[in-house]
Amino acid sequence: MITTMMLVLDIFLRFYFRNYELYKIRARRLMIAWGWIISIFWSLAPLFGWSRISYEPTYTSCTVDLMHPDKAYITYIISCFICCYLLPIGLMFFVRIKPNKDYQPVSSDIGKNYQRIVIIILLFIIEWSPYATIYLWPIFLDPNTIPISLAAAAPVFAKFSVVFTPLIFWNENDPEEEKTNE
Repeated sequence: MITTMMLVLDIFLRFYFRNYELYKIRARRLMIAWGWIISIFWSLAPLFGWSRISYEPTYTSCTVDLMHPDKAYITYIISCFICCYLLPIGLMFFVRIKPNKDYQPVSSDIGKNYQRIVIIILLFIIEWSPYATIYLWPIFLDPNTIPISLAAAAPVFAKFSVVFTPLIFWNENDPEEEKTNE
């Protein structure tokens, strides 16, 4: 999830900030570091008592304990939902909106990149909504009523993000980066 958000942010910075080439490497390193920090935080939180770890409803892997929605679970899931689902979607929509009318984009190929950002947003929503639904379910309904098909589909959809997001960038060929690499 965080990787997708960082890719969209990189596209935005590349096409709307003239001096991005000067600090691109540093910005990308900061994005990678931020991605690691936030991933480690959300992964370790249940180990330190903010929610807990148990088997998924399909018993194929471990995840946050869905079957015991106590106060720690509810606060963890709501926080995670906001920070790791709604915030990335919000940032991606913000990036999709054009800046003020007086600002001219650096690239003339901005239409293609807007199309790519829209595809990324739609894929993100399709890939991560099943997990969001499963984790919010116990807050509002009995966790034992989660459909097993939804529980089995959620990890599969989430794993699609690892495949489909890079495919969007496969044919990306930035001539400026090729010149600097030569």
